[in-house]
Amino acid sequence: AEVQDPPVGRYRSLKEATKEEFAKSVVCFNKVATPDLMAERALNLFRQLKGVNIGNLVDQAEHGLQTATRAHRDGADEEIV
Repeated sequence: AEVQDPPVGRYRSLKEATKEEFAKSVVCFNKVATPDLMAERALNLFRQLKGVNIGNLVDQAEHGLQTATRAHRDGADEEIV
């Protein structure tokens, strides 16, 4: 059986990328960066903070929720919250 190249773009900068090579990168990107996968990664990062305490009355997950709540109440942009 013939060994096929992995479907990745083989360029070092976008200036070097051909349309075909960039299309390979897009295929790879779309496999790992769907909105659902990105949301799940962010939630998993947050979940990992549960139980992590650096000497405060609340763990880092609770601290994050408190901070986000205060920012939201202050009218911060959604990206900040």
